[in-house]
Amino acid sequence: MPVTTGSNDGQQYPRSLRFPHDSGQVPPPLPVVVPARRGSRRWKARALTIALTGILGSACTSPSPPTPPTLEPSRSGSSTAVGGGGSTSLTTEPGMTPVPESSPCVSIVDLAADAVPVRPDAIWPGLGATSFNATRAVSRHRAGCAAPRPPEPDCTVSFPFTVQGVDDVVLAFALDRLVTGEARVTVAASSAGATSEQRIISYRSMRRQAGAAGETALAWLRSAVVRCAGGSPGRLGGMGGLVGSVSSPDSPSGRARSLFVVSGDLAIWVVLDGGAWSPASDRQAVEAAVSRLRSQ
Repeated sequence: MPVTTGSNDGQQYPRSLRFPHDSGQVPPPLPVVVPARRGSRRWKARALTIALTGILGSACTSPSPPTPPTLEPSRSGSSTAVGGGGSTSLTTEPGMTPVPESSPCVSIVDLAADAVPVRPDAIWPGLGATSFNATRAVSRHRAGCAAPRPPEPDCTVSFPFTVQGVDDVVLAFALDRLVTGEARVTVAASSAGATSEQRIISYRSMRRQAGAAGETALAWLRSAVVRCAGGSPGRLGGMGGLVGSVSSPDSPSGRARSLFVVSGDLAIWVVLDGGAWSPASDRQAVEAAVSRLRSQ
């Protein structure tokens, strides 16, 4: 192939490889291409990934569980539960087991064994296995503490025939103090083939506040005993009062005998339940319960 000399740089090129301007022609303009900014697509993808990660993370993350309360003893002998959703005071008194307060208006404690007013081993020593418990609720007499008294008694529940809790009973019936307890003793069988039975004494002692509120509450209680326990004047265990009976699954007859006694500012409710009772054991139980509850 013939070779000719190009006019640009003195180099020799084949004629077929000459540039267009070597022949005097003006080359057409090249298209202008603006390159995309480096990393723009990568940045958008990364931003989308971060946004989705944040959304999914917030949707799938559950709140951490609350911190359980811990008990911190104090120098006064009481303990306070702290942490969690708030604080609960635990009241401690000599001869008593601390239990959480039901409200800031009423202090409630479980009585220790030596402070329980009615103990079957003290009434009938050596008779059989025994169990007993008692709780004392005391009004704090704070301003603003009050609870409504039901307009009518509820005869489907136990004395004082209201579904209210202990703290509300103290407030609704204008009480200074409420003592609630139960004592049981197992009585051995008296004859061959007979099964042992339990004597059960349950009681409530209600010390009223002085004034019209306490008198009104007492009238309500008397009416409730007549209506729900069939109470009428009589004697049980040698003690006079409103004598009646209440339904009981622990009594062979399905009914337990009851006594409502009023002594000064004190109203006492005693129930003799279970079996193996006699006139002598009735008298021993009622006398012990009433005399000891009067001192509470």
